[in-house]
Amino acid sequence: MNVGSATTRSLQLRHTRAGFAASGGAISVGARCQHLDAGSVGEVLPLTAVSTLIEGPSASQPTSRAQPSIAHRIWRARSAYGFIAPFYILFAAFSLFPIGYSVYLAFYSWNGLGPKLYVGWQNFSELFGDSEFWTSVENTVVLWLGHIVILFIVAMCLALLVNMVWLKGKTLFRAILLAPYMAAIAATSLIFSLIFTAKLGFLDELLGHVGIDINFLGSYT
Repeated sequence: MNVGSATTRSLQLRHTRAGFAASGGAISVGARCQHLDAGSVGEVLPLTAVSTLIEGPSASQPTSRAQPSIAHRIWRARSAYGFIAPFYILFAAFSLFPIGYSVYLAFYSWNGLGPKLYVGWQNFSELFGDSEFWTSVENTVVLWLGHIVILFIVAMCLALLVNMVWLKGKTLFRAILLAPYMAAIAATSLIFSLIFTAKLGFLDELLGHVGIDINFLGSYT
């Protein structure tokens, strides 16, 4: 850009700023340029130039708020975690712990009463070298695949049957098919209500001995 062009551009910007301040013309934002009101200036400027005139060269950006820590969010939702805690405690005690302890015992020779003797991978080598083990694996795979195929075919046939237009009493058949699932949910809800019921529940009775009184089913906090 030569000196004459730069001088002309500077004069245009000054004229635009002065006209906008004097007339208070409105600015309409376009996709490529900004048009000032025809009664004020009538100039056409690029978007960057108009932004410089209105906001200034250094517009500050809003700062993001600090997010609460994981421990703080868990503490705020402690009532919800208290509701689901019994399931995870029982799952860890009766599922995860036995699995982990079985893996630990697989490296030892132990009759269940005496001291444990570390044997390393010897138990696995004897297991994989036994022909009865592979027979049991084969039978398990066959039964597993057969169960999946048969169960899938029967389930698809029943699902198509209860959605037939000509079938009468579809609601009754659907209720019969879904009854086992609803019974499990009802039993689970009853167990949780017996645990968390105020004054009568197991958890409320347990916490009452240490001076904690929380109405889990009647409080939102």
